[in-house]
Amino acid sequence: MKRILLPAILLLAIVSLVSAQTTNPKPATEKTSNTEQELKQITREKFDALVRGDKAFLDRLLADTFIETSSDGRIYTRAQIMESVKGLPAGVKISIDIEDAQVFDHGDTALMVYRRVERVDANGQKIESQNRVTDTFIRRDGRWRTVSSQATRIPAERVSIKVDPNTYDAYAGQYEITPALIITITREGEKLMMQATGQAKYELLPESEITFFVKGQGSQVIFVKDEKGQVTHLVARQSDGQELKVKKIR
Repeated sequence: MKRILLPAILLLAIVSLVSAQTTNPKPATEKTSNTEQELKQITREKFDALVRGDKAFLDRLLADTFIETSSDGRIYTRAQIMESVKGLPAGVKISIDIEDAQVFDHGDTALMVYRRVERVDANGQKIESQNRVTDTFIRRDGRWRTVSSQATRIPAERVSIKVDPNTYDAYAGQYEITPALIITITREGEKLMMQATGQAKYELLPESEITFFVKGQGSQVIFVKDEKGQVTHLVARQSDGQELKVKKIR
């Protein structure tokens, strides 16, 4: 039986909560290659160059047609990147680490997928952010150059709390997005579970008595009650703040 394809708006609002989890892709080769070591080293040197404001290194690395898509969806050209490289102001320290790197070697073209961990210290105030990055390289005249880079923000890990599982009984039921797409909430012992039509079942972990999340996802499910204390609908809130209200039908 074919799965129902969700409309784009629903993909944006809830698929991050109910879609099947995927496994990490394997590199094109299992052995450690010269290309893998080269690209990891180049990428480390690139971040060092950005921190110290080394335009000469970046000028050699970035292809003329280089383009970057940031984690907030903005697009930057090579010229814009070069213009922004100015080094750090006084009192600011930045470290950038590469983790979970995988290289896909296709001869004179290669992809590198990795977790970029940025730590900023501004006069003792510390901030950390993480992005999943895909860089595309081409090799010309024996030298690797970067032609594109795309980053996706990795949300901070949510933390669940302990709540009375008896509160879950009020949330159990069916919630209608469309007649063909229903979210079913069930209590299974001390767990609250969610399953959308044609999708896998996931555990909802509590952040409060009414707010829940799926492990590894940035979205939330919030149950809303009326003045009589009856659950009327749930709100699917995605990580960028957009919300979808889903009415409880039984």
